[in-house]
Amino acid sequence: MSISARMGRVRSQLRISIRRHWRCHGSQRSSPSLALSRLAALIAVGGAGPSYSAETDAAVSAGATAEEIVEMLVGVVSVVGLPSIVAAAPRLAMALGYDVDEALEHQSDW
Repeated sequence: MSISARMGRVRSQLRISIRRHWRCHGSQRSSPSLALSRLAALIAVGGAGPSYSAETDAAVSAGATAEEIVEMLVGVVSVVGLPSIVAAAPRLAMALGYDVDEALEHQSDW
């Protein structure tokens, strides 16, 4: 799938998310659904590491849970592609306070 086709699908998904948000929450801007949509957009464009931290903090502050963030990550894989998810997962994990390096060190203990 070409990049322009992928971006078209992402834009379409974002429009749907935004419509649902406005239908459910009106002008309330700090809702978890809007914050999760922003994270999904960040994943789609391959945002920088510090952006993940800022947007994840905003999502948690808006009421999103770590489980909802992981669900969003899994939910957008068919739109953004597995390489984008693989790149985003450790950044989101670190933003949520998960020590990725320590987990990899102890991976042999499993």
